[in-house]
Amino acid sequence: MDSETGSDPKSDPTSDPKADPKADPPPSESPPGDEDGGETTPSTPDGEAIGRTRDAAIARVEEELAGLRAALAACRAALDQAERRHEIELALLRADALDMETARVMTEALVAQSPTPDVARAVEDLRRRKPFLFRAKRPTAGMGAGVAGGAGGMGVGMGSEANAAARGDRGALLRFLRARRV
Repeated sequence: MDSETGSDPKSDPTSDPKADPKADPPPSESPPGDEDGGETTPSTPDGEAIGRTRDAAIARVEEELAGLRAALAACRAALDQAERRHEIELALLRADALDMETARVMTEALVAQSPTPDVARAVEDLRRRKPFLFRAKRPTAGMGAGVAGGAGGMGVGMGSEANAAARGDRGALLRFLRARRV
């Protein structure tokens, strides 16, 4: 019997650790570093709740990571598409395309069909197959006598005819065009 309380310590429920549900549980008998990845949790309801909360947090972070990876992949695809479009437009500008939108769409289709996406080759192929989309290449040599000559690219004696053609005189316009054709 306990001298202070006057009760038997074996029959007192507050002194028995097995009878007190709030008492610290005995240490876990599983070896450290088991299936949790090195962390051991007590097998009490509080420990299980902490484990479930941690697992839920891990699952939530993994879902967020998967979403971020998908967003990154979409951004990379959009960036690649924008860079390809810029490259195509630059090549078409250098090739003197008249209708930029039509030429760009057709070039994109050619690049998409090609096993090796070469924009310069696709633009040259498009220029060969659809020359009306591009400005005609001007001859660099062999200019006619009517074209090479006086001021403003006009031949000798063409100044008055060009002026008359600009004023709306049909006969002067025909003479001017015939003289340039030579």
